[in-house]
Amino acid sequence: HTLHHVACEALGVLCRGPRSRQKEVLAAGAPKVYLAILRSKNPRVVIEVLRSMSLLCVGTGLMPDSNAQKILAQAAVGSSTTLRLLLNVLIHSNTEVVSVAAAYTLATMVLGNARLLAELESDPDWTFFESGPKDEDPYDC
Repeated sequence: HTLHHVACEALGVLCRGPRSRQKEVLAAGAPKVYLAILRSKNPRVVIEVLRSMSLLCVGTGLMPDSNAQKILAQAAVGSSTTLRLLLNVLIHSNTEVVSVAAAYTLATMVLGNARLLAELESDPDWTFFESGPKDEDPYDC
C-alpha cells in the first residue's frame, strides 16, 4: 500500500503540472494504472487516485478536457466502465471522504461531456442513487 500511495502522490504532482505534462501522463497509460489501484483497501490511496483522475479531467478554472475524459472513460477493461467503477466506489465505500472524492471525480469526468453524462444517467445504479430512498422531508430537522 505504501508503494501505491507514493506512486499516486507522484502522479498527482505530475497531474497538477502544465497541460503538456498531463498529456504525457495520459499517454504513458496512467489511467489503466489508476483503475487497478482504485481497488485498494487503503482509503488514502484511493483518494489520491481519485484526485489525480479529477486533475486530468479538468484544467485551470475547471475547464473540462474532453480528450482526457474520453481516455479515462475508455481505460476500464472487461465488462465494466470507468464510470461504473467510480459509481461503485461512491456507493459502496466505507469511508465518507472516499465517497465524496468519487462523486467529485464523476462530476469532473462528465463536466461538459454530454455523451459521458448520458452514459452515467443510464446506469441502473445511478438511477437508484438519484432517486434514493424516499424520506419524509429532507429539510425537516
